[in-house]
Amino acid sequence: MADNISSELRQELGDLITAFCWYADHGEAGKIPGLFTDDGRISAPGMDVEGKDNLIELFEGRAQQTDRLSRHLWANMKILKVESDRIELVVTATTYIGSGEKPVQPETYVVGDSYETFEKNEAGEWRFLERRLDLTFKADG
Repeated sequence: MADNISSELRQELGDLITAFCWYADHGEAGKIPGLFTDDGRISAPGMDVEGKDNLIELFEGRAQQTDRLSRHLWANMKILKVESDRIELVVTATTYIGSGEKPVQPETYVVGDSYETFEKNEAGEWRFLERRLDLTFKADG
């Protein structure tokens, strides 16, 4: 059964997802590429970025957008596939985006399934190989 991984490994993978969200939401987006493999990829409607250099460019640009506020939330982790050096799972992801002085009315929010593929590197650390968001709901305010 794919869901049969240790609670420690489940927590480690969840911590990587949470780190991504925290960095994106708290002015530390420049740290996000370090969560990915060298050939890592992130894709969502209107965005498909692959490779460490491109991820660095994307997230350093995001870090410069100091007027942009976001909050990323995730829940409902479901393990899909487990191999010795690769794990695939899906979480429900919700993101709110706005700008201005807090508290702000979100200008956009989205809800969808975020498919996460993790790969273990040579040091034995898990990193994102791919994050792919399939939207279910989208609202623009």
